[in-house]
Order: sequence, then C-alpha cells, then structure tokens
Amino acid sequence: MHVDRLNNETKQKSEDIDILHERIIDLETQIANLNKIENADIYDEKSKTYNTNLHSCVYSLLDSNVAYENVGSVITAVLKLVNKKPNKLFFFFFFFFNWV
Repeated sequence: MHVDRLNNETKQKSEDIDILHERIIDLETQIANLNKIENADIYDEKSKTYNTNLHSCVYSLLDSNVAYENVGSVITAVLKLVNKKPNKLFFFFFFFFNWV
C-alpha cells in the first residue's frame, strides 16, 4: 500500500516535470523571438534622406505638442517597444534639415 502511493506520487511528479519542461522550451522560444531586433528602415542610404513615413511621424509628433528636441528620442523609444531600432541613428537637429 505504501509502495503504491509512492509510485503514484512519483508518476505525478514525473508528469509535472514534463509539463514544466515543455513550458520552459516554450518560454525560451518566446525569449529568442523577443530578442530578435529588426531594423526600422527609416533612412535611405542611396538618397541620403529619411523616408516619408518618418516625415509623417515627425509631423504627427510635432502636431501632438512633442517638443522638436524630443522627437528623435520619442521615435527611438517607441521603436524599442516593438523591438526595432532605426537603421540610422539621428539627432533631430540634423534630421529636421534633411527633408526632401
């Protein structure tokens, strides 16, 4: 009777360990996916200009009363939220005078 109870407990613990092991594998996969940082193509190296999507974003931020000095850091922070980084780092002063 005591041996049967121990066998059942051992079986249950083994099943629990298998479930936890599967969960660990799932979490490791999620972490690997989150760690993949993609570039946000905001700058065209050929024309040496920032793209029109970024221009629209800047206008929207300025229209929402974000100070022009903070636009670059706001864009970088938001890109970081979605695991992206700008393909070219910029300071807003240089960015502002690089419209086409």
